[in-house]
Amino acid sequence: MDFVLKIAALILILLGGVFLRRKGFFEEGDYRVISRIVVNMTLPAAVVHAFSDFEKSGEMLFVVLAGIVFSSLPGMISLLFKKRKDKGVRAFFALGSSGYSIGSFAMPLIQTFYESSSAIVCMFDIGNAVVVTGGAYALTSAVLQTGTEGRETPGSILK
Repeated sequence: MDFVLKIAALILILLGGVFLRRKGFFEEGDYRVISRIVVNMTLPAAVVHAFSDFEKSGEMLFVVLAGIVFSSLPGMISLLFKKRKDKGVRAFFALGSSGYSIGSFAMPLIQTFYESSSAIVCMFDIGNAVVVTGGAYALTSAVLQTGTEGRETPGSILK
């Protein structure tokens, strides 16, 4: 029964936001304030809460590595499927398919239903962040040789 109540609460929050928007409660520029609240207050609070009962272990580094691998894998697969296209199209697909939106979407759900696993998801998101904040760009430019000097290799990026 607790599971159903949690789902109902999340659905009511979403429906409440939709209802308030349709009734004119939010104006056109309000998204800036709401996004600042979410990024600067809600997400950091969720991460701190996730690590409240965290026990450090070396095995968690494998979760970070898994985040890097699984976040960059869709981009590398897209390079294989688009190998007959020009470099610009291949780069677009590689960069567009790399990474996940874990912080603002998955974290609230995981903390609601699997609170003990939320620290593991944060560690996975660390690896995901490496890919999203420049790792995918570096790897894509190395594979497609888009640099001005043309000397980048995937191995040099890992170094």
